[in-house]
Amino acid sequence: MKRYHFRHQIIRTGLSLIVGWACVVESLAYAQSGPSSLNISGGLFHSNGQPITSSSVNFRLEIWDKAATCMLYSEEHLGEDLSNTRGGFSLLLGGGSSADNRLQGSAVMNAQIFANPGVVAPFTGCAAGVTLNSGDERLIRVYYNLGGGYIAMTPDVPIVSSAYAMVAETLQGKAPADFVQIRDDATNDLSQANLEEAFNSTNWPRLQALLNGSSSQYLSLSPSTPVGFNSQRLTNVADPTSAQDAATKNYSDTYVGGKPVDFAGVGPAMGDGAAIIWDQAQNKWVTGSPTLSGAAGGDLTGSYPNPTIASSAVTTAKIANDSITSAKINNTGVAINRLLITDGTDPNIVTYATCGLNESLHWTATGWACTNIAGLLGASGVTANTYGSSTQVAQVAVDATGRVTSAANVSIAFPVTSVAGKTGVVTLNAADVGGLGTAALKDHGTAAGNLVELDGTGKIPASLLPGGTGDITDVTAGTGLAGGGASGNVQLSRLMLELLPTRSCNSTVR
Repeated sequence: MKRYHFRHQIIRTGLSLIVGWACVVESLAYAQSGPSSLNISGGLFHSNGQPITSSSVNFRLEIWDKAATCMLYSEEHLGEDLSNTRGGFSLLLGGGSSADNRLQGSAVMNAQIFANPGVVAPFTGCAAGVTLNSGDERLIRVYYNLGGGYIAMTPDVPIVSSAYAMVAETLQGKAPADFVQIRDDATNDLSQANLEEAFNSTNWPRLQALLNGSSSQYLSLSPSTPVGFNSQRLTNVADPTSAQDAATKNYSDTYVGGKPVDFAGVGPAMGDGAAIIWDQAQNKWVTGSPTLSGAAGGDLTGSYPNPTIASSAVTTAKIANDSITSAKINNTGVAINRLLITDGTDPNIVTYATCGLNESLHWTATGWACTNIAGLLGASGVTANTYGSSTQVAQVAVDATGRVTSAANVSIAFPVTSVAGKTGVVTLNAADVGGLGTAALKDHGTAAGNLVELDGTGKIPASLLPGGTGDITDVTAGTGLAGGGASGNVQLSRLMLELLPTRSCNSTVR
């Protein structure tokens, strides 16, 4: 247990301060149960030596690193009464108000303020962080306020160890032998880092599982459930010697049924068709081609090594569909587009048949025979001839099956009578047809009495219209006309012009 003690005297203009304080801090705060606090005592005096006897003095206490670059902790002690102490004060660091533990980000004063962990990350008011190396001291800075604001006492006071607190005999009654001691040398690796590694939240459960025998990292000597190897191989395993031993790859490759196998003679590009056979003389399996002997049975007949298929063994059930070729039926007469047919005299023989040009198979009393197609038509009773002419018509007779049974020419009867009173070859003219009118008796053309034929536009051709000029005669004035007489000017009324459609002709109107 370390005990820190300092006593310091400060003289300021108008004031003099004598500060004496003692503190007790456990070296390992987390191993103690006592209070983590420092006792600060001193006196405030005027420059003339008279004590300050104010009944309300405010103090602020701060802890800094040894270089005074970062404030680690601060607190206030307000309204301290010095009226009866002749300027003396006694403050308990750790018991004030407005506590601000910036180092740890809390509002609690504890011994970790004095721990030296090395590099410390930035924190409030210490943007660059701070390095607290082993043996580094702390500085105490005291402020007082008599009503005009806080005034810092200078210089800052360092905290140092007292001689009798450098080494502690016990820690809360525990001797050194009661603790696990660090030993990190050439033969030992018991260090703080290794202890923390072994007992962190990840590895400690694994250590417990090993102690309890429930670890999945190791194989139990007496497992009670199947053991898996995560699809990995067991290596460096001996060949089995008893019935319940596991077999290695080498054993399974070189033994069959507990007997060795000699694979000589087989391998890539050699030993095709070889079999493993038992060699009684060598007491091992060898490769080779076994020689069969003895009588054949089942669907075979004869004896080994050359048995044959028994006649009764081949049945329709054993012949695959579409598997028998023509040569297996009868090789004689095989050709393209032949018909399979039984022999005409022996029904057990299947042969091939074909017919000649324009022949067809025809069933007869003795079986199928090739017959000319013309011969299948039978007698039709029709004589080859040309039937029908300009004076005759063909007369054809057909039976119930649709066959033509007879054909003959029948003459057309003449003369024809009762056609406009004419007989024979009759030629009719317009006069012979009633109801046509007089126009039917007229010819068309440009001669006198002919009908005019219109052109392609449905008009009288211009060539057929009269031409020339002359006087209009015998004009009588009337509706639409003005004037009159045999000659002179003929006038059309304006009303008539508006009503009449436009016309044109090749005559001159005067």
